[in-house]
Amino acid sequence: MLIEQLTSQPPVFWLEALGALLSMLSVWLNTQLSRAGMLVGATACILYACVFFLVTPPMYGQSFLQLFFCLASVYGFWFWGQTNQTSFVSLSSVAVQGLWFFMGCVLSILVVSFLSIFSDLSVHLLIDATLTAFSLVAQYLLVKKHLENWLYWFFINIFSSFWFAYSNLWFSAILYLVLAILALKGYQSWQNMLKQPKQKST
Repeated sequence: MLIEQLTSQPPVFWLEALGALLSMLSVWLNTQLSRAGMLVGATACILYACVFFLVTPPMYGQSFLQLFFCLASVYGFWFWGQTNQTSFVSLSSVAVQGLWFFMGCVLSILVVSFLSIFSDLSVHLLIDATLTAFSLVAQYLLVKKHLENWLYWFFINIFSSFWFAYSNLWFSAILYLVLAILALKGYQSWQNMLKQPKQKST
């Protein structure tokens, strides 16, 4: 019975399941400052871009976001391996942190304007755009190894979990709850690294 139910699931079910597993592995590797996490994350992003495009209604903002994440992860893999780059954990000043939040708000407006070209303005679209915009900011901070990226991811993942549950994407809803927990672990882990003498990360 269970096997029959599993084999009868649509392709989006398996794409979501595999994407969820790879996403959790990717975030855990990122908390350890492992470059491999970037490549695993890029693969998960491609799978999720397909998932968000195939669901009803389509989450165009999230699909676009996953493609951006894929490119950002490839760049992050390269950036983290450069010895001539600032490859250590850092913490932005309060003023700069305020600037990141302001950029997230501005990006939200821009993403809403862009997505409204393809879909009518709605609460669904506003949520999609806001999560997309602040995720862009968080991903940039992650790639550049700013400690506060994990705080952004914590709140983004909490809100995303409820939203995906509402959209009947249960794998993703559970995944993002786990990712929220991993974000707290990542913050604690990177904070400890910030207090240690700098050394080249792997």
